[in-house]
Amino acid sequence: MRKIYLLLYILLLGAVQVRAQRVSRDFRNVTMPTALQQLGGMTRRYTINFIYNDLEDFHVTASIRRETIPEAIRHLIGFYPISMTMVGDSIINVECSQKTVLRYKGRLVDDKGEPAEYANVVLLSPTDSSFLAGGVSNESGYFVIPCNARRIIAKVTYVGYKSKLWTAASPDLGTIRLQADRYTLKGVTVKTQRPQYRAAKGGMTIDVEHSVLSKMGTAVDVLGQLPRVTASHHRTRLAVRSHGKERYPHPHP
Repeated sequence: MRKIYLLLYILLLGAVQVRAQRVSRDFRNVTMPTALQQLGGMTRRYTINFIYNDLEDFHVTASIRRETIPEAIRHLIGFYPISMTMVGDSIINVECSQKTVLRYKGRLVDDKGEPAEYANVVLLSPTDSSFLAGGVSNESGYFVIPCNARRIIAKVTYVGYKSKLWTAASPDLGTIRLQADRYTLKGVTVKTQRPQYRAAKGGMTIDVEHSVLSKMGTAVDVLGQLPRVTASHHRTRLAVRSHGKERYPHPHP
């Protein structure tokens, strides 16, 4: 009888350990398939399925600290147009959520050559400047935006830096260097401080109070600087575009 109890205890203990398994790892500018393969080698519980060619354009840089495998994958995905679905409690499928022939990709750096992380990249139509697609650069400054348009206007906005706008006919946008924006207040030139972004469950937290965002004139100005968001006034309404969809947080007055 004691042997039976001991066996049950061992089995239950093993189940708890598997359920509570957490991993830590640093990823520095590796492809998404490489990162997923490394995570797959760190677990026996989960099977991670993906198509290599579907994700090879996406590069990741992230520090994983004591996260479950699903949490780690969500961390790696960030703002990329990639979806993760669970089948049962042990199979994870990862794929690009936007199936297109073309993908516009490049890397953003600041005036010192350092990665420009969490910058907004928007693709516009050359004919009428309408919104086509958008994305956000990761911690290494890389971005990948699925879009089938053969010619686009690219617009980059990054807190503390001048907006950049140019026309492109090739999906390889290369390395884009941004120029710091300095404001003059009563004869004193001040370089703005960018907000601190932190990954949080289901999204991201942003320190507005201790950054240049607190100096913005209106809520529209603040929203327009946030990752994956573009904001503008439509007559008397505030239109916020997130992931290609427009939302109106304020009703008509």
